[in-house]
Amino acid sequence: MENSISTKAESYAYRLLNYRPRSEQEIRDKLKKRGFAEEIIDCLVLELKNRSLIDDYNFARLWVRSRLQSSGQSFSNVRRELLRKGIADDIIEDVTAQIEKDFNEYDIAKGLIETRLRLVHGLDRHKAQYRLYSYLKRRGFSDNIIYRVINEAYTDTK
Repeated sequence: MENSISTKAESYAYRLLNYRPRSEQEIRDKLKKRGFAEEIIDCLVLELKNRSLIDDYNFARLWVRSRLQSSGQSFSNVRRELLRKGIADDIIEDVTAQIEKDFNEYDIAKGLIETRLRLVHGLDRHKAQYRLYSYLKRRGFSDNIIYRVINEAYTDTK
């Protein structure tokens, strides 16, 4: 009986990892939610780590790049997401420090604003700027970057 339970846990973990890379904490939480025993989870996680199928450092690196490229999130939002996924602070700091060399938050925010300007075109300037501000703030950008990008966007459109 124990063997079939561990096989089910392993099968479920592989399905999760087949969909997308996962952090160790994500795998543990999903298996725990399915009702698998701690001993089975511990053994399975160790096996997956030994096979390099769970690697929090690699997961964090892929996650940060993906979130910055595809969804236009700020580094602060991405850091929060990684913390929620159980990634250790030292891994987050190391990964974001390396990737910050390749990505500039100002450029990300500027790209988001350029595409968003079409949606607020025709609105009162104050209302449009407020919507743009809110849009970038929800993505975790600092006020300094937001004001700079919005001011430049409206200076360029005059």
